[in-house]
Amino acid sequence: AGPPVLAFFLRALASLVDAQSVVAVVLVNSLAESWIQTARELGWEQLLSEKGPRHTVFHLSWRRAAKPESPAETFPGAYQRLSRFYGPPERQKELLTVWGLPNFDTEDYRLQTQQALLEHLVFRGKVLVWEPGQGQSALLARSAAPSPFLTLAGSDLLALRISALNLQDAPFLPCASVLDLLKLPAGAYGGVLLNLFTEPHVPWVEQTREVLFHLLEPGGVAVVSGTSTDLARFLTSHKGLRVAGDFRFRGWRSVALVRGASGPRLAVS
Repeated sequence: AGPPVLAFFLRALASLVDAQSVVAVVLVNSLAESWIQTARELGWEQLLSEKGPRHTVFHLSWRRAAKPESPAETFPGAYQRLSRFYGPPERQKELLTVWGLPNFDTEDYRLQTQQALLEHLVFRGKVLVWEPGQGQSALLARSAAPSPFLTLAGSDLLALRISALNLQDAPFLPCASVLDLLKLPAGAYGGVLLNLFTEPHVPWVEQTREVLFHLLEPGGVAVVSGTSTDLARFLTSHKGLRVAGDFRFRGWRSVALVRGASGPRLAVS
């Protein structure tokens, strides 16, 4: 997750163990050499090192009498990476980014398709953002709503915390691997912004459609962003959700869907 975070981890770990403890750590080979050098400098003793094709295993112990103070950094602390401005010139916001998440210094094609679509869209009522990343998706959702009550959700606590901070302490729900595990009430949202991440062999298409239909109020709008391949699969089964806008760019795609027959129709393609 970045050298500052790994060093922070080593200091925090030293405050938890005793002289009989053995700590086993698995790292990708590209980080292993620099990491173990940092561990030695901080006072860890290497008991074992075993390198595989892609990963290295270390066993460590802390044999010194003195221990470093338990780190008590305020979030984002060691995770902080860059501070930059994001969004169109007339609505730019300062964005704090962290180690361990993508889009820390620029926006990928997914976010670019999302931004192009949301420029033509207005969310009404409460808005839910799924997998907000560094906070860019949440800032886009906020800019597309007059005065939204915006809630964050996702599977990554780091993403939820930095996004909440970037939106001035926006509320976020407990981490969940998939959205429907949160058991949210029916028709609770006028808008949903869903960043789609799929796994091979998982039958996600129907489940995603059902949870969006469940969450949206009549006339509510969902924006779904993902690869062009995943969105093509999703659009083979979107009963009850009418396509109102579509934007594609370099293998990525964002689609606006309206629950029911009424609602906006966007001039975006």
